[in-house]
Amino acid sequence: MFTCAPSVARPLATDRQFVGCFLASIVALAVLAACGDAGTDPDEDTGAPDTVVDSSSDSSTDTERDTAVPDVEPMPSFVIGTNEVGANSPSFFEPLADGDSLEIEFGFQGLWMTVLAFQTRDIFDGPVGVDAWITVNDIEQGRLTLIDQTLVPGGDGFDYYYNFFLVVSDPSVAGETGVIHFEAESMADSDIARTVELTVSLTGGE
Repeated sequence: MFTCAPSVARPLATDRQFVGCFLASIVALAVLAACGDAGTDPDEDTGAPDTVVDSSSDSSTDTERDTAVPDVEPMPSFVIGTNEVGANSPSFFEPLADGDSLEIEFGFQGLWMTVLAFQTRDIFDGPVGVDAWITVNDIEQGRLTLIDQTLVPGGDGFDYYYNFFLVVSDPSVAGETGVIHFEAESMADSDIARTVELTVSLTGGE
């Protein structure tokens, strides 16, 4: 700290020394004040690592949890259809619905017939019995019953039965409306069965 002598009568040179001493004291006080402020500067880099809170991980986890789709058990299914003669893969299976067309075609056994098939899932375990018939104007045109039939896994979650050749006694009914009655039953448990009735538009024939 700079100090000055008490004021007394002094020559001009002595006054100049006093003024210089006084200004020096003011400058020294200003420097000390600036140093004190610098020590408390909130923007000063102290060298300590910054702490960053990453909330993205928790946020993304919460989002995934909120939008996750629960596993759904597939429902049992049984669908009647048709297939190209001799084919035995899912790509040749065509579902039939009420009002669809069903062709009467000439079979390799020398008889007119329709070709039926079915697709199923989570119903039958093991061989099945199949019984089907077709009527036109309430007159039965043909019937076929088979037992101990093996279902073919399709590799798509479904089992299939192909090439059920249902003979039609009078091919001239082509152009008429026919009714298909189709039943499949587990050979191990008769309580496990499915029955479908479809109205179809018969085509082909003679």
